[in-house]
Amino acid sequence: MAAYKDQDITSRGIVVCLLHLPANAVVRTGADSNSTDNCCIAVVRGVLQLIMHDAIYEARPHNVYFLPKDTLLRAECDGAKLWKLCYTQRYPGQSLPDETLSLPQGGFHVYSFENDPAHFKVLRRLMQLLHTYSAAPATPKTALLCKFAFYLLLNYLADHLPVSPISVKSSHRQREQTTIKFLQLLAQHVTGHHDVNFYAGQLFMTRGNLTRIIKETTGTTPKLLIEQALTAAAKIALDTSTASVYQIAEQLNFNSSPAFISFFRQHTGMTPNDYRNRNKT
Repeated sequence: MAAYKDQDITSRGIVVCLLHLPANAVVRTGADSNSTDNCCIAVVRGVLQLIMHDAIYEARPHNVYFLPKDTLLRAECDGAKLWKLCYTQRYPGQSLPDETLSLPQGGFHVYSFENDPAHFKVLRRLMQLLHTYSAAPATPKTALLCKFAFYLLLNYLADHLPVSPISVKSSHRQREQTTIKFLQLLAQHVTGHHDVNFYAGQLFMTRGNLTRIIKETTGTTPKLLIEQALTAAAKIALDTSTASVYQIAEQLNFNSSPAFISFFRQHTGMTPNDYRNRNKT
């Protein structure tokens, strides 16, 4: 699911985005770039499942998570709102006046602000600053301001110790593994494949068996998860790029822009252009 253009992360070294994920939406943490990058999310509202390798962890509001590349994020029943920060391996080193400070590189790290909402509010404002400066036209001034905001974020987190992540337990290991593999395939292929049969074939099982397993483990069907993931991908593309509706329809492998518009209206109640312009006065 393309949330950012490759040149954004490679040329600037940092990309920040505010995501609103509907229930059961699945997205990847990576910035869709071939460059080595790191990802941090700050959960504002809702609960997420963090799916990495063969494990699932819970992400809760007012917590900050540094995640391995291509971790899957799955919003639970009420949806989720979160800040997502991607930065290249070199960016922290290019930004730090104090070389003793560093952000986690790779791995899985959790910083909890659940008992300290005032400090989390400050962190949200730093994310907003980073978003503003990283999205502004590239000039020496905006680059300097972005690095300064990044340095402030770094200092802020340096005062907090990481905590242990919360693992999601399951008594049905084989079904859980199938669900994880399905969600990983969905995040990787949803922009090109919208049919349940494709994913069943990738998992060497029938459509009926896949539907039964996903229904047992998630409470919904793979068809609905595909539609929700496709809707989330469309929203991210509309929110974070200037591509036309026709271009986004092509990116998401719809047969035509009218087919994409019809699908989007069915799942959101508005057209893609209405969604993109919803906050404009």
